[in-house]
Formats: sequence, C-alpha cells, structure tokens
Amino acid sequence: MNDTNLTHAFEEAGLGVAPFAFVGCVDSGAGANADGMVKRTSAEGIEFWTKPGGSCAYCGIGIVILCKIQDANGARFHVGTSCAGKSGDKGIINLAKRAAGRISRAKAVAKQETRIEAVRVALGLEGLGTMALRHGDTLGVLAATDLFATLADRPHPLEYWADQGKTMATWVCWTLANAGHAGKFKATKIIEKILKEAN
Repeated sequence: MNDTNLTHAFEEAGLGVAPFAFVGCVDSGAGANADGMVKRTSAEGIEFWTKPGGSCAYCGIGIVILCKIQDANGARFHVGTSCAGKSGDKGIINLAKRAAGRISRAKAVAKQETRIEAVRVALGLEGLGTMALRHGDTLGVLAATDLFATLADRPHPLEYWADQGKTMATWVCWTLANAGHAGKFKATKIIEKILKEAN
C-alpha cells in the first residue's frame, strides 16, 4: 500500500483480501538442538529431525520467525519480519517488530541463563537453592573451590565495600544469591573472564 496505489501489498501478491490483521509471531526454531539447526518432529507416530522454519508467503525465502497474518475472510498465512515491514501497513509493521523483539530478547535471556547456570556449576553452587544461597552458605561452598583464592585476592568491584575489606568472592556470592538476572549475568561474565585467564 502506498500513496498512489491503495491496494495492500499482500493483496497485490495474491495472499488474500484486505484488510489484513497481525495474529502473532512464532519462533519455529524453539526446541531446536544446541546448534539450532534441527529439531525433533513427529508425524503419524513417526519421529524424525527437520530444519526449523518455513518459507515466507510473500517472497518465498526461508524464515525462522513466522509472522502470522489473517485476511478479511479469515485465511491465514505467514511472512518473515522483513516482509511484514514491506507491507506498508503500519499496524502490522509495529506489531511484528514488537513480537519479533520479544522473541529475540527471550532467546538472549535463555542463552544468558545457560551461561549463569554453567558458572554456578563451575563454582559448585548448582545444588543450593535460593534460600540456602541467601543464608550465606554460598561463601562456604565457594571456599572449597580452586576459584575461591583467585576471587578472594581481587577487590570487591564497589569501592565502598572494597575499602571495608570485602573481596570479589564476597560480591560473587551475594550477587549470585540476591541479584536479578542482569546482576547475575554481569557476575557471570566476570567469572567467565577469570576462568579463561586461569586456563
């Protein structure tokens, strides 16, 4: 749809009858293996591996994030996020951008959670629940690891606490027990760097 032509781009492409409505976005790559290349699928009781995704109804290219669109007659099809942007329909464009952004953020947080858990395992903290961590057991568990000496030799990242004699070990324990996701991920990146330097 443009200034000189009032026909919707999806209608011109023969995808349906305007007006079109954005129904939602689906990440077809969810559930894929660690490499993100294949996922287990089942059809008629037979399990097999397939590549995630589909093809855009507008341009035909392979896509992983499927933006579902519905026409005036209720017929549905899916397009990629780029083609949703080419539709000229501001409502579809804005909703598709927001939905694709939520999917991207969720993927990023999931990857970060995996890294946070890997650091907890490296520190020997994976068996402790949140309440145990908050009651100070973390420092005792961490003291039994090889990493403790390295963390205890480094100053606390906040100047005030460093002046009070607190160390990086104290900060790591407190952060992994009490901080939100962003704080835990910040601590994770620091610990990953220390572990990399040690190897």
